[in-house]
Amino acid sequence: AILAEKKGAQRVLATDIEDFIVDNARSNVRHNACVNIRVDKADLTEMKPGEYGLILANINLNTLTQNLSVIRSLAAEGADIVLSGFYNTDAHGLIMQSESDGMRLVHKKTHDNWSALRFKYSASH
Repeated sequence: AILAEKKGAQRVLATDIEDFIVDNARSNVRHNACVNIRVDKADLTEMKPGEYGLILANINLNTLTQNLSVIRSLAAEGADIVLSGFYNTDAHGLIMQSESDGMRLVHKKTHDNWSALRFKYSASH
């Protein structure tokens, strides 16, 4: 969220379901003098579908795969969706699941045993 604002985002929403993570994120936002970031405790299913031009989901593989359709539903047409927090060996299956849900892989980055994937979302596939 902080990097998004520093790169020019005018409205940033950061969420988590854990109180201590939300509190820590709010502290980091204040510490970095960010003014365009709202940090909420929220479940993905409580968020408005089709609203977001960039989605960053840094969560474990099981949570990603169980919630991938919900994550995708939050994306506006043409949105970037970045998924991270899983092992390189799990990337192929996540790519296949994501592409079957209307996302197109545009970049894959690995570091040690970890992967990050960037997709573009299009409702028309």
